[in-house]
Amino acid sequence: MALTLSHAKSPETTITHGQDALVREFLTSATLVAGETVGFDTAQVGEAQMKHVVRGVADGFTFGVALEATGGTANETVRVLVGGYVEGVDASGAIGAGDSVLAAAAGQVIVYAAAGADAPLGVALDAAAGGVVTLYWYPTMI
Repeated sequence: MALTLSHAKSPETTITHGQDALVREFLTSATLVAGETVGFDTAQVGEAQMKHVVRGVADGFTFGVALEATGGTANETVRVLVGGYVEGVDASGAIGAGDSVLAAAAGQVIVYAAAGADAPLGVALDAAAGGVVTLYWYPTMI
């Protein structure tokens, strides 16, 4: 059973995720779009690197999917799916049902195909359509 998470914060969460999905809150100063991948903000210092997120890229720091958009305000809270069922993940290229995916540029996922690439982040449950895909995101934080 999937549900849409809504709360008082504007804008409301628009990405559907599974009832048992792992969701964590992080801080960001970046402008994020719901459905983009996110990763640790290594421009921060010390432990703040693990509390702040930026748009994901193909660098090994990507670990989740933004469940809501942010406007670029300093230290804005964003909910991030870090494991489980998620719809509407920003995708690039042809991704088929059953394909493993990994992070790409601009907050997207692509088909996991290259040897020596970062570890797969999840598996496509459906074929990508309209630039988005439904995934089972491998849990990265418990």
